[in-house]
Amino acid sequence: MRTSYIAVAHVCYAYLRREDSKKAVEMFRDQHQDDGSITSMSPTNRDMSVDKDAISPLLKRPPVGDFELTLGNLMISPTNLLALCRERLVQKRIAFKRGLENRENFVKYLETDETAYGHTEGRAFWKNEDLDLSPPKDWSWGWYDYAAFWWSYGFSVGVWSVGSSMVALGLTAWQAIVCVFISHLLGAIAIAWHSRIGAKWHCGFPVECRISWGMYGSFFPVVVRLLVGTIWASVLMMQAGYFLSILFRCIFGSAWHDIPNTIPASMDVTVQNLVAFILFAVVSSPLLMIPPNHMRRLFTVKSVVLPPVAIAINSCMGKTSSQAVNQTDLARYARTANAPFLPQLIALPVGNTLCATLGIFATSSIQRAWGVTLWNPWDLCNEILDRHWNSGARAAIAFASMGWMLSIYASNVGVNLFPFGADVTAILPRFLNIRRGTYLCYCLGLLVFPWKILKSSTTFLRFLGGYSIFLAPLVGIFITDYFVVRKGNVWADDLFNPNKGSKYYYHFGVNWRCVVAFVVTVVILVPGFATEFGHDVGLGWARIYKLGWVLGCTISSVVYWCLCQIGDFCKEENAMRFEESYDQQNMFAEPVVVEEVSVENIEKNAT
Repeated sequence: MRTSYIAVAHVCYAYLRREDSKKAVEMFRDQHQDDGSITSMSPTNRDMSVDKDAISPLLKRPPVGDFELTLGNLMISPTNLLALCRERLVQKRIAFKRGLENRENFVKYLETDETAYGHTEGRAFWKNEDLDLSPPKDWSWGWYDYAAFWWSYGFSVGVWSVGSSMVALGLTAWQAIVCVFISHLLGAIAIAWHSRIGAKWHCGFPVECRISWGMYGSFFPVVVRLLVGTIWASVLMMQAGYFLSILFRCIFGSAWHDIPNTIPASMDVTVQNLVAFILFAVVSSPLLMIPPNHMRRLFTVKSVVLPPVAIAINSCMGKTSSQAVNQTDLARYARTANAPFLPQLIALPVGNTLCATLGIFATSSIQRAWGVTLWNPWDLCNEILDRHWNSGARAAIAFASMGWMLSIYASNVGVNLFPFGADVTAILPRFLNIRRGTYLCYCLGLLVFPWKILKSSTTFLRFLGGYSIFLAPLVGIFITDYFVVRKGNVWADDLFNPNKGSKYYYHFGVNWRCVVAFVVTVVILVPGFATEFGHDVGLGWARIYKLGWVLGCTISSVVYWCLCQIGDFCKEENAMRFEESYDQQNMFAEPVVVEEVSVENIEKNAT
């Protein structure tokens, strides 16, 4: 009976954690088959998922759509819950030891699941557990989760710095506020429309790229986004390091602040900030274990905590353009196709404008009162400590620093680390999943020199405006392709079919129309970008670059649509109703299982 209870407990625990229940059955079988508790277990039982209705009686409540891992749902004591957690750790340890026995076991240990439903089909380069379309059990984000995400995203160090850096460059307060609102409103429109693809088809950014760019051409936008994500992740880690250094100063005083700086001044970083940068990365790395479909609660907490703590258009667009490109990585977890649209459209510009306004007024006020321009909040915190070194100020700055660190970490996870993890799976799907990808991004972030980007308001705005000219054309192509060219009609099976004749093979796996539209747009914008580094290319090119994001999105959209009128490109999809192919393919009607198994069968085999 003990073994049968453990089997049922493993299945229930895995189901509540949104994990594939087949893995729980595998764990139970591997643990007890060797000790004689199980005499046999057929392949049928080994490969099967557990029916929700069979689990519900054990939970003493009817099935619901959105379980959370709480004691109320599991209906067991804290002692038993800890015992289950220990069981999971033991199983992981056993699996790791088996992986070290020989090369074959080690490779199997590192391999990801072939599909989102587990080992249900053969290994293919174009699909794994995270590249596959997200199954209904992962659709956990509601409209309020997206609203909390973008509201909390607004109250961040980066948004504060965008507004205040404009004041540092000479704009008046009201001019900076108008620029911030318009830019983030435009970004919200792009993000809201682009999220429809992921929310409807529940695919991530790498798979979405195959629709417009082709099976092999999809790697180009993925690599571009990976490069931007790595740099941005490093920048935010550095910002968190600044606040960790400030927190240490509040706690340890001169013992920390007066540590001799042996790093040359030309490096633009001190020993304290560099140590804090590395410490933050190490201390926060265990939190990356949170699954993406569960991390929405983190942004709910941040949306409540940060506003009290916190209490040029092209440059601002750069702040949101990275997320506008790969918004499908978050939208794929939406409960309904419309869940992300309005919350993002409203919460993003409002939250961002409010936080940027605080930064703008703070910078303007400091200029008048102290005669210095402090465009970022970490310099402002240090200046307050320099001028008001007392217990009250130290306590206030310490709590503010902890709040900013929470903000930075949550923003980094949502807009950089998690998207990087989702996108890098396309490069090595056999061994990389989202969780491993986020750790890879963390490691790569330590190799970037983000303090060079953050050394002044000029370099910060130059960085924001620079990479956006490469991301803006991608956004225009994605939105035009889905809503105008193919009218939302996608063929799910062909998203993972690289063979000639599939819908997204195009010409040798590449859609040349996307390539031409992207190159034309970038060629128009790059000369103006050169003026940021002192090159004289003419006043006209400089003015074009000042509208880089908006103009880049528009040019790529128009050029791509014109090229799509050549030949019979997407003729079948264009003749259909909007998203009609979704109903024709009976998407997500039934979960993918090999055969059904019940809890009673598990008990029978266990006893």
